[in-house]
Order: sequence, then C-alpha cells, then structure tokens
Amino acid sequence: MPGSPDCLQGPPHVLSCRRAPLWFKIVSAAVAVVFLAVLAFGGYWAWRLQSNITTSVRDERLTKA
Repeated sequence: MPGSPDCLQGPPHVLSCRRAPLWFKIVSAAVAVVFLAVLAFGGYWAWRLQSNITTSVRDERLTKA
C-alpha cells in the first residue's frame, strides 16, 4: 500500500508497531510489583493491629480480675 508504514503490512499477529515498547513493559511490571507490595504491607499491618487490639482487651480483663 502506498503511503502506509512498513509495520502495518502483514498479518495482524505479526504487526510490530502495535506492541508496547520495552521500557513501558518494565515500568508497568515495576509498578505492579510495588502495588502488590503496598497491598501486602497494608494487609499485614491491618491484621497485626487488629490482633493487637483483640489480645490487649483480653489481657486487660485477665489482669483486672
């Protein structure tokens, strides 16, 4: 086809101009890892603080008796 770039010629599964650049894939993977780490860290502290509240109330009842 005249006037069309070379990357648009060929079967659709081989087109190279529709692929994401390597830097974008690396940045996306890094953001995903950081996001999962933040979720895990927040979940861990939420569980730890909730456990602390539960045991502190139970310990307080035992010491008052």
